[in-house]
Amino acid sequence: MREYEMEPLQKDIVIPGIVKKKTDLVLEQIRAESRGKDRHLSGRTIRTEGRKFWTAVAVAAAAMGAVTACTAACLHWSRGLEEELHVTQGQKKYLEDKKIAAPAQTGSGMTSAGVTVTPVQSIVDSHFAFLSFQVEGYDLQEGKEPLFEDIEITVNGRDDISWSASFFDGTTTDDRERRISRDGTPIEELPDGSSWEQYMAEDNTMELDILMMCHEAGVFINAPVHVKFSNLGTVHKAEFFPDLEGVWELDVNLAGSDQVRHVKAGKEIGDSKVIVSVAEISPISLQVTYEIEAQPEKIEGVGEDSLPVSTGKYKEPPILTGVRLKDGTLLIGICNGGMATWDDMEKGIYRENFATSKVIDIEQVDGLLYLKSDLEGETVIDEEHLYIVPVE
Repeated sequence: MREYEMEPLQKDIVIPGIVKKKTDLVLEQIRAESRGKDRHLSGRTIRTEGRKFWTAVAVAAAAMGAVTACTAACLHWSRGLEEELHVTQGQKKYLEDKKIAAPAQTGSGMTSAGVTVTPVQSIVDSHFAFLSFQVEGYDLQEGKEPLFEDIEITVNGRDDISWSASFFDGTTTDDRERRISRDGTPIEELPDGSSWEQYMAEDNTMELDILMMCHEAGVFINAPVHVKFSNLGTVHKAEFFPDLEGVWELDVNLAGSDQVRHVKAGKEIGDSKVIVSVAEISPISLQVTYEIEAQPEKIEGVGEDSLPVSTGKYKEPPILTGVRLKDGTLLIGICNGGMATWDDMEKGIYRENFATSKVIDIEQVDGLLYLKSDLEGETVIDEEHLYIVPVE
């Protein structure tokens, strides 16, 4: 049996939503996806295929129900970010008024090998930044998935920012987190096990969406971003097929807002011996700090060579899945890309940051939702499957 040393610190994690492939590790990421599309959470694996995040108590249909309908002209939202956050017109105006959502502040796009890449929109808070690009002029064959061979990103000159990127596939999810097309048609798997996807829009453009994340607060707000895309092709079953050789370099100035609501809890999550101490809630993200003893845990598994493998990690909090609003609405399954780290292992201070897949009315949140166990299959999640930690 092979053994691996336990990681003393658990740092950045990526739980892709619209962002499925981090391109600088693209082949390894694709291999992981082909093995079941697991989402890795700092040693914890959250398998989302087939899981239904919804509730019979209150379906999360309107995270910002108190926001009035959009009465002024909204910016032109990217298709992918609109579907990722499931935004209403009122929520769009709210995010725009708060400077969280803004058009990409840059010049024109760049053309190489007959393909033009143009920044479209950003959505930014203290820890996360969504950035979308339009890709025009590429002749994508039907049934193929597009991919840039390499992506390089710097934020205010820094190249140590965690990020993920993927092309928008034309699908979204319904209130039960089932994949559907934008017109509401259910997505049925094809005989070979693949799913219907439509990367090319009606105007013959594609959209690339990037999610950047950082534990340090304020890194993305009003920050200059430099992005370099290299070579464009397609990907299938862990193999990249080059098509066009080209380089597209673009500079984008982000906007953003550091608006958050600070809440306190001081309560245990069920009987887990994990205490929720404080949380910061923004309209598009959650940051939670815990008191938790750094207890080592051994994990047994099987390696790629089919030999038994023993590795280790530290105990983590139950899985954060959403928030409760003051009217009783449960927003379940909204935690998207994220990061986790030990702020102080000796003192047992652990922190998680998650982007959310729904816009949150931060003043209406009165509780955090945690799964009682890592549920698999077609389980319908309702209140009996949750720990609810009140916050104030």
